[in-house]
Formats: sequence, C-alpha cells, structure tokens
Amino acid sequence: MRKLHTFPGLPEEQRTESARDSEGDPLRGRLQEQDTGRQIPIVNTEAGRRQSIIYNTPAIFEIAQEPQASYGTLEVEVDFFDEIYGDDFMYYEVAHEVGIDPNLLAAIAYMEASYGCRDHIDLWSDPWNTPWWNSSFRPMNIHYGQWKPLASELGYLKEDVDNFTRPNVHVAAVLLKRIEERVRAPSVEKIASLYHFLGADKTMNYGDRVRYIYDHKSWIK
Repeated sequence: MRKLHTFPGLPEEQRTESARDSEGDPLRGRLQEQDTGRQIPIVNTEAGRRQSIIYNTPAIFEIAQEPQASYGTLEVEVDFFDEIYGDDFMYYEVAHEVGIDPNLLAAIAYMEASYGCRDHIDLWSDPWNTPWWNSSFRPMNIHYGQWKPLASELGYLKEDVDNFTRPNVHVAAVLLKRIEERVRAPSVEKIASLYHFLGADKTMNYGDRVRYIYDHKSWIK
C-alpha cells in the first residue's frame, strides 16, 4: 500500500541539485525550478495557499509540528455518522487515482463525518430547513464556494460536490495531494491540519486526531 511521500512532492523536472544541501535534503525555501532558476516562494497566508492550490502553482507551505497538540480537546466523536464503512473501495480507488495515501483519505473522511457532521445533524433535527450557514457538505466537508475552480477543473458542478459522494471525495483527494506536494517532510498531522485550516503554521488538535484515526484505522469495523 502506498505510503506518504518522503519528498515535498515537486515534479522531478523541477528539482535541481543546487536546491539541496550537502546531505541531499531540500534547503529551507531554496528549491528551484530547473528551467528558469527561480526560487519557489514560501507561501504562509491562507489566501496565498488557496491560490497556489487552485492554480497549481509552485509553493512551499511552512508548518511546524506542535508537540502540545492533542485530540483530547476535540468535541465528542459521533461514530454513528461514519460514511466509509461499506464504501471503502471507492475511497481507496480515488486515492490511488489521485496518487495519495488511501489511509490518509479514509482517516480524514472518518474525521469529517464523525466530527464535522453538521449537515447530518441539521437535516436530522429539521429535514425541511437547511440552515444558511451550512456551506460545506459530507463526507469531506468540501466548501464549494472556496474550491469552485478546483471542482471545475475536475469537471464537477456545485450539485455534484454537495450531493454525491465520489465527486466530493475526489475534490478533497486532489486538495490533499496539492497540500502534500507543498509541505516539507509531510506528515499526517501536517497535511490534516492544513486541510482543516489552510492558514495553519503549526499542527493542530485536528491533525493529531487524524493521526490517531490513521494509525488505528477507526473506519474498519
């Protein structure tokens, strides 16, 4: 089974030996494009990172490991809303198609469905009235308004992302892939934290919980 990349993920043709230190590791913020020699920018604002992902432009997202992050401070998990069980193959199929770790995709799907199930709860409590503020939808809680260009690139309309599982998961998988490509020494915690909040400069409790789900494969019943 495919594991997380050990390199930030820039295409091979964009790497140069001059972009590495004496030990062969990427220099801090000094990766270069082979053809032009331009430095790849460090982008640490939420808006800038979103633009880099949408238009798939080279960037480095800096995010540090927060040793104090803990999933113990999160809200109560609602396992009842797990949407992976019985549909596991689709998540693995999409992950392999996009080129990301299928367990990472499944762990975030489980996290979003069991902790971020606002549309479930809203429809359960009042099936005739979807609140105006509910703008992201399960299973991956993709906010179409924020990621419309990415969804359009993949050939999806708003109703596809909001109402159908595979398009929703596909957009999220590409988003995760592009995050992973822009992070040095990517880890589950770093990628998940940026998925949760693109402006993060340190790993978050959310990322720590996804790591736990990833390690224990909580979606497997």
